[in-house]
Amino acid sequence: MNENMKIIGILPVYEEADWIEYAVKNIIDFVDILIIAEGYQGPFWHFWGNRSKDGTLKILDKLVKKYPAKIKKIKCAWGLHVNRGKCRTHNRALALIKKLGFFQQDNWYFLVDSDEFYTKESLKEIKKTIIKTDKDFFYVHDRMFFYNFKYFISATHGRLFRLTNGLHFKPAQWPCYANGTPYVSHPEKVGYLLKGEPMFHYCFIRSTRRILKKIQMEFLSGAYKSLVFVWLDEIFLNWTENKAEEIYKKNQKITNIFGILYGGEPLKLEKYNDSHPEALDDHPYRHIKDIRKVDFKSKGSDYIDWVVFLSKMHSFIKPLFKFKTYLKNKFY
Repeated sequence: MNENMKIIGILPVYEEADWIEYAVKNIIDFVDILIIAEGYQGPFWHFWGNRSKDGTLKILDKLVKKYPAKIKKIKCAWGLHVNRGKCRTHNRALALIKKLGFFQQDNWYFLVDSDEFYTKESLKEIKKTIIKTDKDFFYVHDRMFFYNFKYFISATHGRLFRLTNGLHFKPAQWPCYANGTPYVSHPEKVGYLLKGEPMFHYCFIRSTRRILKKIQMEFLSGAYKSLVFVWLDEIFLNWTENKAEEIYKKNQKITNIFGILYGGEPLKLEKYNDSHPEALDDHPYRHIKDIRKVDFKSKGSDYIDWVVFLSKMHSFIKPLFKFKTYLKNKFY
């Protein structure tokens, strides 16, 4: 048991003006130091520069002035591939932790996205567990919300990593021991937290414009094919509780997944009618009925129209090549 254990939070942000202030409010008293890494982590030419353009930087400056002893700001690293950029950003954060004198065996690295929130009880459970555990890596159970604060899917994300001698990250966000093996390759060192009171993840409660930006980044990173744009038009924008099964079947035809997502597990939306973290009591989206129907003022980096165009051309041209191959095999 290590009563002197420190928790270092890492909060990567890129165009998160709607969430960052609330995210900091949620965890600032829980962490000993909070490193906020700002910027896009893919090639800088994807979005004509890698800095936020939606007001995030001004909010970040205000937060640094409010919590000068706790918040440390760094710029996200970029990479030719987003996953490599993420890896470099985490290693940059580790270098700062060493410089600040917090890189000590048994301290913890706590990864938090700006749209992830915890109840006070959940944070207490986390601290109580990691003080006495022999695990080095924890997945956190979470609810990922869509459209409003009522519909969600269940998931898990790796969020807590023990600081061990030689710790470094490999793409995208995998902590590794000094010998290069990922923490997760040692099952006896991996645990799960918050099954009874999951983390709240509001990743799909954003303007349609911001959702498009999200999937553009994933498309450009190579994580998903151009079908993600079809998913946005045909699935995300058309789901309703009454048409749920119909939409899931349609999604299966598009993505081969019978559920709401364009990748991963076949998960259906569930309904949630309980409370949310106190930090969000005055959030403008707290009582919104459907984020898709809100008329947002344009802010942030512009759409990458050429990405959408090329992806849709790819969707159109690919069947033609398949047909050409069919004819060639049939008649030649």
